[in-house]
Amino acid sequence: MTQPNETILLAGLGLIGGSIALAIKKEHPGKRIIGFDVSEEQARAAQKLGVIDAPAASFLEGVKEASTVFLAAPAEQTLHMLDELAA
Repeated sequence: MTQPNETILLAGLGLIGGSIALAIKKEHPGKRIIGFDVSEEQARAAQKLGVIDAPAASFLEGVKEASTVFLAAPAEQTLHMLDELAA
């Protein structure tokens, strides 16, 4: 059973990542959602719009903080993130 204050990392805050974050917020309002995007401007905009609760300092810092990670970035960036996780 998951804790109500579980932290979720959304990596990639475009249309797909933003939609996933909003769906999680709707169905699980107690979850904390942090976001990472290669564009800091995109991450700030997502926070300002209430899509995420806070931006992650970096992808790996977000992973350390989260119990669940969603990769919603373009394929090339997702491969890079998977390489970072593997290291």
